[in-house]
Amino acid sequence: MTKYSKSKNYYELLCENMEDAIQNSKKLVKMHNDNGINIVSTESNPCTQVHEVIDRIDKIKKENRKKRW
Repeated sequence: MTKYSKSKNYYELLCENMEDAIQNSKKLVKMHNDNGINIVSTESNPCTQVHEVIDRIDKIKKENRKKRW
């Protein structure tokens, strides 16, 4: 992101790349697991678990929708 600002809303920009971020996150975790590397260690750099965060947010959204009905 160029000219980042804390007060700017980047939601739409980030959503455009969300599927790529999820796929890249899963690939990195798989690569480290296949190589016997603990993903919660300095050996797993680079690594992210953004896909797990997004999955959890989606589950919460779905649960909230069910409660409304």
